[in-house]
Amino acid sequence: MQQVRQVELNWTPTKKQEKAWEILNDNTTTEFLYGGSAGSGKSLLGVSWLIINCLRYPGTRWMMCRAVLKDLKASTLLTFFEICERWNLKRDLDWKYNEQMGVITFIQTGSTIWLQQLAFMPSDPEFSGLGSREVTGIFCDEGDEVSVKGYNIAKSRIRFKLDKFCNCGGDLTISEVLERDITGKPIKWKCEKCEKQTIGLIPMILIATNPCKNFLYYDYYQLWKKEILPEYRKFLPALPTDNQFLSKHYIDNLNKLDGLSRQRLLHGDWEYETGDGILFEYQDIINMFVNHINIPTRSEKYLSVDIARAGKDKTVVFIFNDWHVEKIIVLPKYEKNYLRETRLALEEIRIKYSVPKENCIGDEDGLGGGIIDEWDIQGFINNSRPLEKKTEQNPQGIYTESGKHNYANLKSQCYFLLAKYIKEERISIYSAINEEVKALLISDLEAVKEHEPDKEKKLQVIPKEKMKEMLGRSNDMSDAMMMRMWFELKGGFYQPHIS
Repeated sequence: MQQVRQVELNWTPTKKQEKAWEILNDNTTTEFLYGGSAGSGKSLLGVSWLIINCLRYPGTRWMMCRAVLKDLKASTLLTFFEICERWNLKRDLDWKYNEQMGVITFIQTGSTIWLQQLAFMPSDPEFSGLGSREVTGIFCDEGDEVSVKGYNIAKSRIRFKLDKFCNCGGDLTISEVLERDITGKPIKWKCEKCEKQTIGLIPMILIATNPCKNFLYYDYYQLWKKEILPEYRKFLPALPTDNQFLSKHYIDNLNKLDGLSRQRLLHGDWEYETGDGILFEYQDIINMFVNHINIPTRSEKYLSVDIARAGKDKTVVFIFNDWHVEKIIVLPKYEKNYLRETRLALEEIRIKYSVPKENCIGDEDGLGGGIIDEWDIQGFINNSRPLEKKTEQNPQGIYTESGKHNYANLKSQCYFLLAKYIKEERISIYSAINEEVKALLISDLEAVKEHEPDKEKKLQVIPKEKMKEMLGRSNDMSDAMMMRMWFELKGGFYQPHIS
C-alpha cells in the first residue's frame, strides 16, 4: 500500500481572500465574482482553491478556464506552478501535467484539473469542445475576456461527485442518509467527519476579473450596486491596496498607466468609459430621462419597432412624440400564430397612440419582413445602403452614387445620428418608465460602439453578434430606438458626419 505523503499548505491569505474563502464555503453561493483590479490576488485565490479541492476531495474533476488557452498556459498555469513550489507539492510526485491533453492530475487523490478556453469561436459556436465533460467546480480567470455563452455552457457542466463529499472533506458515501427525494436518491446526509447535516458540495463557479462592460457588469456589478443580487450569486471587490503582500513598485507602475487603465486596474472603477469607439456616453444616456424638451404644438408621432426573431429576443416598440419618447412597450413572444398576433398587437398600439401608418417603421430582417409586408409600413434593412441628404439633385433623399457618404450601412448611419441627438440633449424619455426597461435601454446603448475606430474606413457600428456576445442577449431596445432616425434622414435635415 502506497504511503500517503504529508504536505503542509503554507498560505497566508489577505483579508479579502479570507472573506472570499468564506463565500466559497458558505453552502449557498454557486456563482462568485471576485476582484476588480490588478494585483488583488485574484488568480492566486482561484488556483489555491482548485489545488485544495483536489487534495481534499479524491477523484473529483475541476476546470481552470480563460478565454484563450494560450493565455491560460502563459499566466494562470504559471500561477499554479508557482503555488505548488511554494507549498512543496512536487511535480511527478504529488502531481503531473499532461501538456498535450491539457490536464493536471494529483497522484495520491486521483483528482484532476482540466485546462479549458472559453472564447467564442465561429468554428465551434456551441462550444462542443466542452463535450459531455462533467466537473465538480470551475475557476474562470480574466472573466472580462470570456464569452457569455461559453461561461453558461461551462457552468452547466458542474455536476460531478457533488453528492459524494461534505465541504469539510468528509466522505458522504459512508455517512447516514437523513432524507431522500421521491426517487429514493439521497438529498441530505449527516457527515461522519463533522457530524453536520449537509446536501454535499455546492456547484461553484469562481470568476476572477478586472472591471469590464460585458455580461459580468450587468449580471453582477450593477445588481450588487443596487443590492439586488440573488442569494446564489456574490460579488466581492478587491483592490491592490487590499493585498499587503503586493510590492510598492507594482502600485507605482499602476499609477503611471493612462487614465482609463488606471481607473480600471488601480481603482477598480466599473463605471469607466471605454475610450475610442464609444458612441453613447453614460451621462448623456442618463440625461434623456431628465431632459425637458419643447414638443411642437402640431407635432408628428412616430412608431419604431424591433421585431423578435427567435429565442429570448423581444419585440420592442418605441412611441415618439416628435423627439420625446412617450412610451416603450415590450410585447410577449406569441407561441402560436406569431406573425398574425404580433401584427394585430402592433396595429392596436398604433391606433391607441394615434400614430399615422406612414410614420411607422420596423426591421425587415428575418421574421419581421412578413409582418412589415402584411402591416404595410416602412421596412428597415440594417445592411442597406445609407441615405443621402435630400437636395435638388437628389429630391428623394436616397442613395445614388458611391463615395458621397461616410457610412458602411444604414444601421450605422442611424446610430451615429442618434448618438449626435442624444449628445445634444434633443431627446427625452417619459419619467414613469419601468426600471427594468430603463436598465435594458441604458446597457444596450452603452454596448453600441464604433467598429475598428482606428482604421481608415467608412463609419460602422460593431456587428450585432458582437453586441449580443457582450450583453448575453440581443440589443432590441437600442435597435428599436435607432430606427426613429430614418424619418429624420428622409426629412433632409441631416448633416453627414465627417471624421
